[in-house]
Amino acid sequence: MVDRVELAIIEKSKNIIDFFEKTSPYEIISIYFLVDLSNISFIREYLIKQNYTTRLFIHIDENGMKKEYIYGKLKGKNGVFNEHCKNSVFRKNIQDIVNISSNSGDSVIIDVNSNIIVNENRNFIYI
Repeated sequence: MVDRVELAIIEKSKNIIDFFEKTSPYEIISIYFLVDLSNISFIREYLIKQNYTTRLFIHIDENGMKKEYIYGKLKGKNGVFNEHCKNSVFRKNIQDIVNISSNSGDSVIIDVNSNIIVNENRNFIYI
């Protein structure tokens, strides 16, 4: 049986194939993968091949710094309602994505050296 992970936020890894190999025991419902011009198309295409619907997601932090992510949601799976999906630009703290896109007790995958503040109400898995 595969363990369900409600959310993954990946900012440090640039290799999505390695990421999926490391997370093979999990069924990841929603994923945010930080991209740049060198890998945006490849990551989007790879997520589509893994049965995800995708869209570009732009995060603008409180200092006006912009980061681009590919957001993917596994087709056919009900996930936590993503309020920010009404708009592709998110102007809150990245930590808020964890709170909006997962519920208390859900499993969430983040990078080992992530800047995301760990909330004791989630089961964090470090990759």
